[in-house]
Amino acid sequence: MDGWLVTVAVFKEDGDDDEEFRHVTYVVAAADPAEAVKLTVKDSGAKAAILNCPIEKEQLH
Repeated sequence: MDGWLVTVAVFKEDGDDDEEFRHVTYVVAAADPAEAVKLTVKDSGAKAAILNCPIEKEQLH
């Protein structure tokens, strides 16, 4: 199984403060880690992402 956990920081939509953000972790089914980051950034609208680790089959239960 190929996939990655990728985390991004995005601004809160309902936040009163322009600098208020939250972290979102994505599970991305992509063999290439660079592609996983690219897909996550595109989907989330974030400016950057952190590649956490590959997903393991045991994590999906």
